[in-house]
Amino acid sequence: MPAPFDQPYLQRALVEITLLAVVAGVLGTWIVLRQMSFFAHAVGTAAFPGLVLADGLAFPALIGAFGMAAVVAIAVSVIAGGRDERRDSATALMLVGAIAAGVILASDVFHSQGNVDQLLFGSLLVVGPADLRFGAAVAVLAVLAAAMARRSWLLHGFDPPSARSLGGRS
Repeated sequence: MPAPFDQPYLQRALVEITLLAVVAGVLGTWIVLRQMSFFAHAVGTAAFPGLVLADGLAFPALIGAFGMAAVVAIAVSVIAGGRDERRDSATALMLVGAIAAGVILASDVFHSQGNVDQLLFGSLLVVGPADLRFGAAVAVLAVLAAAMARRSWLLHGFDPPSARSLGGRS
């Protein structure tokens, strides 16, 4: 192991980045093919108010982030009404609203202004064994999902109008 990586916390950080790279590589391809890059970015960023709530109310950050991301995804779906041409506008509205809610919660409710960068970006240097197990589970799930849905995702990614007639389910 090269000298900078002889510390256990740096080794864990490297493993975590590798696991995230697997997930990003596998799912990122399908996200781009489905033209959902903005939506994927927005849902992740819009989890910010959930992270602020988790920090302020002392419950697990993953629950707060996942809960808020689910709320944003459902709201985008409802606002867009199933029409692709409205999806980006709905995504933008929800993203701005979620970031504003996170800033208000962080500054006025929980007074965690100094903690905002850590809530938004985290820190690779504090990755622990539980984080590595979670990252590995997500990587395995991403690879399995991509393997199981490969045909359908290919059909919908490259030829959405013909996908249903070729036997692809969305």
